Amino acid sequence: MKHISILVPDGENNLSSIVGAYKILTRANRIWEEKSNRRGYKVELVGISKEVEFFDGLCTVKPHTHISGVSRTNLVVISSLNHNYNQAIEVNKPLVEWIKLQFANGAEVASVCTGAFLLAAAGLLNGRICSTHWAFAIFSGHKSHGDEVIRMAQDYIEKNVFEKVSIEDLALKLALSRRNFDRRFIKATGYTPLEYIQRVKVEAAKKSFETNRKSINEVMYEVGYSDIKAFREVFKKVTGMSPLDYRNRYNKEAMI
Repeated sequence: MKHISILVPDGENNLSSIVGAYKILTRANRIWEEKSNRRGYKVELVGISKEVEFFDGLCTVKPHTHISGVSRTNLVVISSLNHNYNQAIEVNKPLVEWIKLQFANGAEVASVCTGAFLLAAAGLLNGRICSTHWAFAIFSGHKSHGDEVIRMAQDYIEKNVFEKVSIEDLALKLALSRRNFDRRFIKATGYTPLEYIQRVKVEAAKKSFETNRKSINEVMYEVGYSDIKAFREVFKKVTGMSPLDYRNRYNKEAMI
């Protein structure tokens, strides 16, 4: 039986890329087994810690197996990292070495979004071209869950991208307590409501920077921010770049 290892890096990285990869592969495996009456492959979460906490302990992921218990695997899936790449790589050095070993043993290796930085740290991108980019379409991918109430919340946030959205008021609109709303939202999307709001606004800001010559302040107000420092911090947290650097690099009119 073939073995698939989905990595759970230490640190508060991207929960949705771990859960999403696991859901997709286990469901595909189950469908294969039902249709073919044959065993498919074994999917495991693999890490270097017994558990990894997210959102200040609100969610916890417990890998099935420590990397020392997997001598050989067929496919390694590297989940995406937070944007402090140097720190993420530093605390996950054992994973980097394990990735190198598995690749040397013939395993295929894939990464989700910024998981490419672990690929690079393992030396697997040497002499190769690689890209990773947040696209607005990512948010449609986070609606494949079955929680209709949370999907309504997502739609509301996206339709009011240019307004200041109160999470408390939104939870009230949906007849949920704030704590229950937070838990369901994280379970469904992999993001807290605040993180989701921030990412939607940043994606709208990115699109504006790419397609017109509005100033940083104009775009900031347009997407519902009034504090330039807060806007810069959120924008850089999501994209890894300042608003000014992003506009200078990707503005289409400036390139003509």
